[in-house]
Amino acid sequence: MHEFPDLQDLIDNPDETLDVELKGWMDLGDSVCKAKIAKHIAGIFNSGGGFIIFGIEDDKTYSGPLPKGINEYHSDDIASIIQKYLKPTFSCRLTKLTSKSGDACIVLAIPSLETYPVTSICDGPLQKNGRTK
Repeated sequence: MHEFPDLQDLIDNPDETLDVELKGWMDLGDSVCKAKIAKHIAGIFNSGGGFIIFGIEDDKTYSGPLPKGINEYHSDDIASIIQKYLKPTFSCRLTKLTSKSGDACIVLAIPSLETYPVTSICDGPLQKNGRTK
């Protein structure tokens, strides 16, 4: 991440780039979602840092309000995902914002690679065929 962009601009003008990943709402209580989030965090961290924006789909449409039954997004949830799946551990910043159209979004700011690349230390849950999801 060479420069720190305006987070409000990231959600008002969403676009996927090498350092910005758009994701609809994901259940941070679901083990498959946790493993997928860890994979995205590692990729962004190792490529220079960036952002995951939750609440915006790949086609740049807003996902609407956080669905019932999905846990609120908290820094502790992200920290536990990083601690379980990645090494070395590091901190990310989570910011809740509202787009100019009134849609809720959460921006996860991921720092850049410092000395060592982050690696996976844990697989995601297994499918019925024995492969990870």
